[in-house]
Amino acid sequence: MPSDDLPRAHPWPFLVHTPRTDPLSNLCGTCIAATSIAVYGLLMRPLSWAWTLFVWGYAVVWLLVNDRVTLLAYPILDPPKARTPSDSTPQIATRAYELYEQRGRQESRPVQDGDQAEREIRKDELHN
Repeated sequence: MPSDDLPRAHPWPFLVHTPRTDPLSNLCGTCIAATSIAVYGLLMRPLSWAWTLFVWGYAVVWLLVNDRVTLLAYPILDPPKARTPSDSTPQIATRAYELYEQRGRQESRPVQDGDQAEREIRKDELHN
């Protein structure tokens, strides 16, 4: 699933990413159509512009309130996960390169350096 389709958990959700144009144009088209139907009374009794603007304002306010509540609920309902071993991969690679440099860059033993670096990093993680 592309990242553009995911809800955005960010303090400023409307400014994080530029939305794709196809859903945005669909949304605008639907809003214009719905407002026209409500104001001009197609298949229903027409609403005044005052009531239409009130409904729009109500919708925008609750959109913002709902967004804040969602952001507050994320840490409760989806707490951060504990570190996984894959999180240590950059540290292991850095330590393996340090071991290579300590030997004076003479012989290349990437597997042995990687294993030793991983043991050292895991040992440090257990003590912290």
